[in-house]
Amino acid sequence: MGVLYFTGATLNLLSMMGLMLAVGMVVDNAIVVVETIYRHRADGAAPRAAAVKGTAEVNLAILLSTLTTMVVFLPVILMSENANFSFFMGVLGLPVVYALAASLVVALLFAPLATRYIGAAQVKPDPRWLVWLSDAYGGLLALTLRRRSDSLLTLAAMGLLTMAIAVPGVKCTDSTEGNLNDFTVRFTVPPQADPGERDEIVALLEGIIEAHATDWGVRVYRSRLSGDSRHGRLFVYLDEDGPLDRAGVMEAARGAFPDDLPGVDVSIGWEGSFERSGDQQINLSVHGEDMSTLDALAEEVARRVRSVPGVMGVQLDVQSEGADEIRLIVDREAAARYGVSATQIGMLVSYAMRGSSLPDILDGEHGISVTSRFSLEDRSDLDKVLSFDVWSPVMQQLIPLRTVTEVEIGKGPGTIRRLNRRTTTGITLDLKDDITPGEIWGGLDAALADMSFPRGYGWEKGDRFDQQQEEDAAMKFALLLSVTFVFLLIGVLFESWVLPLAIITTIPMAMMGATWGLYLSSTPMDTMAGVGMVILVGVVVNNGIVLVDLITQLRREGSSRRSAVVEAGRRRLRPILMTALTTIFGLLPMALGSSSFIGIPYAPLGRTVISGLIASTILTLLFVPFLYAVLDDLRTSAVVWFNWVRGAA
Repeated sequence: MGVLYFTGATLNLLSMMGLMLAVGMVVDNAIVVVETIYRHRADGAAPRAAAVKGTAEVNLAILLSTLTTMVVFLPVILMSENANFSFFMGVLGLPVVYALAASLVVALLFAPLATRYIGAAQVKPDPRWLVWLSDAYGGLLALTLRRRSDSLLTLAAMGLLTMAIAVPGVKCTDSTEGNLNDFTVRFTVPPQADPGERDEIVALLEGIIEAHATDWGVRVYRSRLSGDSRHGRLFVYLDEDGPLDRAGVMEAARGAFPDDLPGVDVSIGWEGSFERSGDQQINLSVHGEDMSTLDALAEEVARRVRSVPGVMGVQLDVQSEGADEIRLIVDREAAARYGVSATQIGMLVSYAMRGSSLPDILDGEHGISVTSRFSLEDRSDLDKVLSFDVWSPVMQQLIPLRTVTEVEIGKGPGTIRRLNRRTTTGITLDLKDDITPGEIWGGLDAALADMSFPRGYGWEKGDRFDQQQEEDAAMKFALLLSVTFVFLLIGVLFESWVLPLAIITTIPMAMMGATWGLYLSSTPMDTMAGVGMVILVGVVVNNGIVLVDLITQLRREGSSRRSAVVEAGRRRLRPILMTALTTIFGLLPMALGSSSFIGIPYAPLGRTVISGLIASTILTLLFVPFLYAVLDDLRTSAVVWFNWVRGAA
């Protein structure tokens, strides 16, 4: 909190999520130190000697485990190309980094001091259940070391089951399961309706909502008309504990609103718009030049995508009629006969009506902009516009504009939407409640694969598709970056590249557990779950670090590898279980909560970390010592082979 204050950070929901995440982690270092000191006290050491020896035994391990957790956040915050992902990692991760740094100081300096004066004479034998658990674990660990093939097959089987069942069963989405207790009633009114008639239509629709407010669990609703007063929306917000879920309310609403009102079109969907999708919406766009052609193509696209499984409704981006406009249509036969191009005609009309910029006139130190165009009198008279002269290369003379054009008067579009410098019509797809956007894209590709578009026309997926691709890439980049930094850090501090390989295997074990956790809890893989995956990389290696560190210490003291592995497992069983349980229980409120921040719930983060930590704790205790032995044998064989090759040379 002190560092947050001095850095000018605010205490908001995301930073409090970081503190909630840190609550169970900040005690881990102190647990390892105090448990080691307590064990030395139980072996008969004096309080002072036990404090010094116990802290010295684990200082490298807890330093390394703290740094691995901290190093996960910093590179991702600074280097991630996805601003949204970096924002969440920064606001959530920095409080964790500050808290862990403080906990390391407390564990190395103040926890040993406290053990000298608090409970110095209270050393009790281990309870019977803990002795039994330690003996059972030691026997199981010895079994995994003896039966290496079976251990490898067990790990492979767990990985295959995860890939075959859990991974396909986890839905991926850029939205979340959180703040989605709302829906929208879209409606249009007849263009000839006066303000009083529009008010009557809105009042009728609001009356239907009011009449069913109790049955549907409506908390509040509001209505809004667009700028042209022809298109409007009713935003309906439901109680979380209402009698029906949102899908049930929307189904009931479709039957409650009349479909026979003259000139009134009503549709039920998710909240959103063409520019910004709601959580259960995706957008398509049809681009080209001619508005009438675009409207026809958009109708055909809408007809095709309505049949895609998971699509609940389709709305076209209806263009309202604008003011009357005069169109000059190029007579292509006459233009070809006189050798006049459409570009030439367009430039003439543009020059006459809009003008052309000339070089500025300098007036002392100031410049005066100069624009040349036809006079207002000439521009305001259609006959004079049609009498403008255009050069005919065939006739070698000027001819009137009316010779190669035809005049058409009609209603222009109320709005023209341009996207990437192209005229665009939008199509909004409402998805069913149990469907994620990632499940729809393939069906849309198949539905529109055989649709032919005129030259210069086509369709594109909306920004949401690109956003999801960017977020997926950002998560993969963050995971790769985190694993790389953790591996390098462990290798540098352990002065070995074999030990990090044994420790780093805890990461895929944690990912398996996290995937099963998301699958069994029906939680989609979203941004917050991705943040949880990245956090797991730095958290789950801690157990492997304290375990492998003690193995290396015991081997330096003269123990055989097998006895060192078994003894290290027995000694580290209690602190590993304690640190894992404190983190898990600290995250339970997050995993079970339903609060959200701008529509993004934090429950997926808690569930990801908890399930990954449970799996990695169990698998670390069983398989990391075994993998350490396998890698140690491979290293010994490699050294022997290298010496043989060098001797033969």
